[in-house]
Amino acid sequence: MAAKKAGISAQLAPACLRCGASTKLTTESHTGINIRSYVCQNCGWSMTHPDDSKLILLREKGIRTSIGKLGRQTILRIPAEIREMYKLDTVKDVMLKPIDGKKLIIEVTRKE
Repeated sequence: MAAKKAGISAQLAPACLRCGASTKLTTESHTGINIRSYVCQNCGWSMTHPDDSKLILLREKGIRTSIGKLGRQTILRIPAEIREMYKLDTVKDVMLKPIDGKKLIIEVTRKE
């Protein structure tokens, strides 16, 4: 029988690396993005969830992608990490705001 892949909520929280006590999964805001962290119930030490630490790095360093052509349309390829971070599968519209010749802001509008 194939084992079912468990989601993060089904996984056990790791023990604290400082005191060895149990930790609790919490959510905190880091530069406007909700990040999951494990917080020790005993000493208060916190550890960012490994999957979400990648999101912090993406936010700070950016990620390369490309623009292509599909028929008469110009398309922007958005990497899976960014799509998941901003939940772009549920987006209704985006707003493009040109800043200068090298910067473009893409604002995400959520479906209500």
